[in-house]
Amino acid sequence: MLTQSDYLTTGRVATEMGIHPRTVIRWIREGCIAPGGQKVYLAARRIGGVYRVLPDAVEQFLVALNPATGGKPLIETPAERRKRARAAIAEFKRMRD
Repeated sequence: MLTQSDYLTTGRVATEMGIHPRTVIRWIREGCIAPGGQKVYLAARRIGGVYRVLPDAVEQFLVALNPATGGKPLIETPAERRKRARAAIAEFKRMRD
């Protein structure tokens, strides 16, 4: 039997993935379109009026969205995006000079 401590909060899932908690809730309610065109939802339960997610459900959701990478998220955090942008700008400047 699962207990409440076995579940993750949407905030915890969001923090671990580097995304906003509303994104996790949107994945639960509305789902996402997977590469094959099917809609995939993040499995969750409402416990005490809030969504709770099992760690296995997060893994299954990510694998369904990213089958080619075995579930490794293709989500880029803002810090990673800035780092990539700075590298692209530096590369552009090197090519231009």
